Amino acid sequence: QLGDAGRLVPDAGEQETVREIRPLRAGGGALSSIAAALNRSGRVSKAGGPWCHRKVARVLAGPEAA
Repeated sequence: QLGDAGRLVPDAGEQETVREIRPLRAGGGALSSIAAALNRSGRVSKAGGPWCHRKVARVLAGPEAA
């Protein structure tokens, strides 16, 4: 999200999702399995839709996952 000064500010919901994704992947979870787990838990993607393996991969490649 962009804050008042036009800088990115953390979004608690997004960061919680990243924290959920990282250990699943570190444990050997396939991207599609991680997406399915997120969908089962009721999490929606940043765009508000269901998760797919490509969205999980983008999250893992992004700076917020570092």
